Amino acid sequence: MTDRGTQTVLNVYEDIRLATEHFRLSSEAKAAIGLSNRVVVRAVKSGSPKDLRKRIGTRWEPEPRERILKGKNSNPFIYWPGDYPLERYVRALGLVQKAARCDGYVDVFLARLLGLAQLCGIDAVSFVDLQELALQATYYERLARHHMALVLNIDASMITNLAFGNVFQGRPLGSTQNVPSDFPKLAPGFRGDMVQIGTVQNAEVHLSYPTTLDRLNNVEFRIRAPKDAPARDGEPVYMLSGWAACLVLRPPRPAGEPATAFRAMRHDVHGSPLYTSEVEEFQAHVKRVSDGRLVAKPTARPGAVTGQGVFGRPCPCSARVPGRYVDVAVKASVGGVPIYNYQQSSSEVDDGSHHLAVVWDVGDMVMQVRSPDGHHRSTYVQMYNECVYCAINRAMGAGCTYLIAGGGVPPTG
Repeated sequence: MTDRGTQTVLNVYEDIRLATEHFRLSSEAKAAIGLSNRVVVRAVKSGSPKDLRKRIGTRWEPEPRERILKGKNSNPFIYWPGDYPLERYVRALGLVQKAARCDGYVDVFLARLLGLAQLCGIDAVSFVDLQELALQATYYERLARHHMALVLNIDASMITNLAFGNVFQGRPLGSTQNVPSDFPKLAPGFRGDMVQIGTVQNAEVHLSYPTTLDRLNNVEFRIRAPKDAPARDGEPVYMLSGWAACLVLRPPRPAGEPATAFRAMRHDVHGSPLYTSEVEEFQAHVKRVSDGRLVAKPTARPGAVTGQGVFGRPCPCSARVPGRYVDVAVKASVGGVPIYNYQQSSSEVDDGSHHLAVVWDVGDMVMQVRSPDGHHRSTYVQMYNECVYCAINRAMGAGCTYLIAGGGVPPTG
């Protein structure tokens, strides 16, 4: 892993690259994160996934290493036992074959794996270790981003949200931190700006920032203040700025269309259809937190905080190119790899490593922020101004199983 190799890693992880620029990382900070580390590949075929997991963070400082590896929300391997050897071999083989068949991004897969070793503080890997990194890349990404966030003293969501660009009033999205429990106790310590989004009126939330509630698509707020400290009329309601921005960037419901519509609304530069479907309900509970304020918490859903997956980037396609038209709603394949299409509301997505599952989140920022953590296999998030063809091929080249397709169209909020 040379300096040139490190740059290749940053080309894979667009959000991490942007974070090094946005937070103006010093050479010391880059070294602490692991971007200066060398990684050696050893021709050893024996070993087990647990061998690599024991070496996570050996180059990190002791305090953050212990904090991350013992944290239930930061270390997924506390609960994940792993796959059987034969299943691991079949899955890994499928990812390699899929990456080899992509158009233009065949060099991404190995760079991603070595980059994960680098960012996870691992100095050497074997062939078995590379297999482990390929199959559990999603979890190693979570560890790496949590460690980077600790070094920068920010929430991990502030790193991954940079991948969406300056989407809200010319600014990055901000923090979308969330917790599965103890929200009233922990919310005052969240990283990021807490903004007033409205007030309480007649036991309901009346939004004024970033817009009024009646202009938001399928969004609901419910007040859950305790009886001994009820919400009072005129009392301000707060929310993390990132979540507030996500709400206003939701796509509007097409005029005259039923809520369950699923059809092509736009097309990319090659004519490939970009689909839309029902915008999933977003519900937030307003709670009295430990500092006395009323704060809105997004309701529980797998992966409420970003920190997994490969995030896309705008592609160089500026004119229609023959052979780059892809319609995932019909029986499609790219490079001989089957492409399966799913609506965002699908209750079950086939988890196979020999194909690519495209899950549509209708250009919805909220769902794109949440979805990567909702899958336990590798995910790729299509970015704005990224055509379907490039998103599919880069997802394949990165060894991903799911493509979260946001429509590739910039938000208008």
